[in-house]
Amino acid sequence: MPKMPKVITHKNLESILKELRTDFSSTATPIRNVKHWYTIVTLECPIGEFAESPLKTLALRGFANVICLPIDGTEGFNAQGLEGKGQVCQSLFNALINMRDNLAPFRGRIITR
Repeated sequence: MPKMPKVITHKNLESILKELRTDFSSTATPIRNVKHWYTIVTLECPIGEFAESPLKTLALRGFANVICLPIDGTEGFNAQGLEGKGQVCQSLFNALINMRDNLAPFRGRIITR
């Protein structure tokens, strides 16, 4: 299992995606060797990201509840303080794909446990 940082942002995302590609590139890899990619993490992003389009909303939150919290300034989001942030619990794999495909730099982060 690769060493996961406590906070994953776009700055360290590419190195983690590279490890993900390596783990899943072999069809002979047993599922027990990749199960760490399915641990539960918290994806945080500004609330406005959930309202952009129905498909993006479904991709970001799935069927999970979104917890709405105020932005305290430590997140590094490029957002107004009025917007607030949403937290969604999902698998590390899904959170990484959402960061890569659905969130622009400085618009999201993943908190690992």
